[in-house]
Amino acid sequence: MLPVEAYSYYQEAFPSCATWLSLPEDPEPLDTGETYPVLTKASTSIEPGKALARLSALREWAAEAEALARQCGLPHISNQFHQLGLRTRQPVLTTAFLGERKRGKTTVINRLIDADVLPVSSFDTLPAITSISGGQTLDMTYQETDGTIRPFSPQHWDDLQSSDALVSVRIVLPNVWLMESRIEIVDTPGIGDLSGPTAGQVFDILGQCDVAILTVSAVSPFSLTEAAFVQHELVGRRIPRIFVLLTNLDRVEEGQRQTVFRVAVNRIHQSFPQPAVLAAHSLEADGDNDSILKGLREQFTTLAAYSERAVLLAEQIEAMLTTQLDNLIASREASRVAEVLPVPIDSADRGEYEAQFDARRETSDQAFAEIVMQSDLVKLMAKDWQHSGRTSAWVKSELSFSLHRALAAFSVTYQAPILEGVVADVRWLESVVSGSAVTDVSVSLKIGQPADMVVSYLTSGPSAIAAGISMNNVGRNWLKGDSSEAVPGYGTPEAAVLLRNTAEIALQEYSRQVARRRHALYRQLFAQAWDERLAWYEAQAAPPSQDGQTVAARADEIKQQLEKG
Repeated sequence: MLPVEAYSYYQEAFPSCATWLSLPEDPEPLDTGETYPVLTKASTSIEPGKALARLSALREWAAEAEALARQCGLPHISNQFHQLGLRTRQPVLTTAFLGERKRGKTTVINRLIDADVLPVSSFDTLPAITSISGGQTLDMTYQETDGTIRPFSPQHWDDLQSSDALVSVRIVLPNVWLMESRIEIVDTPGIGDLSGPTAGQVFDILGQCDVAILTVSAVSPFSLTEAAFVQHELVGRRIPRIFVLLTNLDRVEEGQRQTVFRVAVNRIHQSFPQPAVLAAHSLEADGDNDSILKGLREQFTTLAAYSERAVLLAEQIEAMLTTQLDNLIASREASRVAEVLPVPIDSADRGEYEAQFDARRETSDQAFAEIVMQSDLVKLMAKDWQHSGRTSAWVKSELSFSLHRALAAFSVTYQAPILEGVVADVRWLESVVSGSAVTDVSVSLKIGQPADMVVSYLTSGPSAIAAGISMNNVGRNWLKGDSSEAVPGYGTPEAAVLLRNTAEIALQEYSRQVARRRHALYRQLFAQAWDERLAWYEAQAAPPSQDGQTVAARADEIKQQLEKG
């Protein structure tokens, strides 16, 4: 739950939250009459389920406005329209596939996208998180741990198998379904080792996804590891939709599939009663597997259409498109010529403003790190250890879970100071850098993400990564070999050192991860604000043209179409 102390910051940064983020209770969700629940509580101007169609219309208007601006010789305004057109194609639904090794999740992904993009049988598991989205042409890249982005080809899968470092692979595929539905599919490494080097990144993905698909094999449904993963990592997380997908049904005799499916559902719901359980293959002897895949695609497409990200993205692009149309109209007004032109923009101004914005970020990062280091992780982990029966085995079997839970709990309390800093810095950016080009839009529209996703990205994701790095240190220094003799007993001085070191490394790394993410976010926001400033100045300083009235009239018509919805 979001702490009450953070309500005021949420409501200032994201005005639409005022309709639902209040006490004593939330309003009932909007009934759309559809079979799929609405994913957003926000009160928006876009009718639920219509966001994807709205994005398509916005792309057409942006393309026409771009041509008008180019015709008038306005490169900055033209570029703004071009970037908005590209933004309409961004994914609005991130679907993460999770599962133990050899559970068939990669096979299901290949079937869904109708392409053998991911390797299936050659490897046990790969230290890679692979993102697949739709685009006009095939584009494959990978990002190394140091952030370097390099071209990727199918031959590189062999290289990844022998690598210990986790990399991020990005595949843009010319797939009609992915492009039209704007869905991003993420394939993750196996979840068998929740304290391994890839655990933090997998948990980070969970903090950012809209849908989580846990693949469970019909041959060995719901192992102890899967049950533990559900209990510790899925239940209670901010994941709008969670499904369990039963795979490998094609390896079960046709007459036994329905029985196996019912048994699997019962076992799953004993530990995890909430999610729907889906079948990856037909349960009927003469069933059509293609229709099963079609049904999955349709369900994901509907979830994308109703996602809060789709609505907010459409609203963000609509607001920015309106601003740039106003700039285009202003550049064509004859009366503007008599006015005093604004002071020309010097390229040196950008460096000065950017340095000031970065200084604000560093101040916020330092203040936040001081808050984080005051967190008493040791007390929470010691309490868990005590409740376990005080055995040394707890360090090997439960310390990782305890650390993840404690950091996740603290990350909720960190949301208020994070939001306070972001709101203040973005308001400064709007008033000082963007100047007259600023429209009165909320911070959520500036960022283009739902409120809970922004906060989850800044606070929850780093907690998973920090816990994973800290546990790696525990493994190197305290869990050497199979013997438990080196593991200290509860209440000993060595145990106190173990918990204190684990907490200190985790909190320091958490602060660093938050700072890195805030830096990336601020760079994006500054670049956007500066581009808006350039476009506004271009509009004010543009010379008159013979076709000015015609262009202004058409731009105004597009604005009217935007307002009609």
